[in-house]
Amino acid sequence: MGRGLYPYAVDLALLADLPKPKTPAFAALARRAKKRLAEIDENFEDEIASGELAPAETVLATIAGGKLATNDEVHGYVVEALCATLGAALPNPIWERFSTQFFSDLDDELTARGLKGKDEIVEIVQSGVPVGKKRLRAPECGAMPPEQLARVGAKIAAMDLSALDADQRAGAKEWLGWMTKAAKKKGCSLVVFGY
Repeated sequence: MGRGLYPYAVDLALLADLPKPKTPAFAALARRAKKRLAEIDENFEDEIASGELAPAETVLATIAGGKLATNDEVHGYVVEALCATLGAALPNPIWERFSTQFFSDLDDELTARGLKGKDEIVEIVQSGVPVGKKRLRAPECGAMPPEQLARVGAKIAAMDLSALDADQRAGAKEWLGWMTKAAKKKGCSLVVFGY
């Protein structure tokens, strides 16, 4: 079964201090995110129509009001829409569709070469994304602040990856490219969503 990783360069300070609902700044943010929010509504139109789920803009207001449901996937998709709106999506041709075995094997290879603990890619993708005073956990997601980007990027750049197969080398190179691109944007972190 295939999965995907969706990376963004975003300043986490913007997620920490979202404009309060019913303010001009919130209305401006909702307008900027309108297309992405509409896509979420389209994906969940039956659930919204039945009243099971709230529309994405309502969820955005809930999150901006400090009531993030940390394990709610719709909240996660709205946070991802915020990352795309407040930051920049990064290219992911290798990681748009991959097998979980490929991810696990590459994580094992990079761990064997020195990425340990919170710097392991599996740990990064499962670390959550800080939003306000909470940490989003669903869908699977994680954030690398600038200091971690520099540390992990330097470790991967210094690794001898010649023993990895071509796909693994390309996958590691793409991760390094995400880190490099996010680090070049002042104050940005790398945020990755997986589903």
